Amino acid sequence: MNWGMGGWSISPNVTYYPTVDETTAPAFRTLELLLDSLTYCNWTPPQWEKFVALALTKISRLFQSHKASPLAVDSANRSLAHMMAYCVSGSSRQRVWLAIARAMLI
Repeated sequence: MNWGMGGWSISPNVTYYPTVDETTAPAFRTLELLLDSLTYCNWTPPQWEKFVALALTKISRLFQSHKASPLAVDSANRSLAHMMAYCVSGSSRQRVWLAIARAMLI
C-alpha cells in the first residue's frame, strides 16, 4: 500500500518461481542425497556435521553462481525450504538439527 499521490494505491508485484526437474536440478539433488543418507547411513555426529556443512556449502555456491534459485520449486510445488523442513522434522532427526546449527556457525 502506498501513501501520497493517489492515496491508497496497490502496487503490482509478480514473483517468478521457476519449476525445475527435481531429479536433475543440482540443489534438489544435493538435498535428496542428504535425505537418503538419513535413511541409509549410520554416521557419527562429527560425520553428520561435516556432511551437512558440505551440502549447505554446495547449495550456497549454486545460488551464488546462479545455477540454482532459492525460489525454485519441483513438480509438486515444493521448494528447497520444504525439503529442508522435511529433512529436520521428527524427533528422530534431532542429529540433523544439531548438524545444521553447527554448520551454520562455521
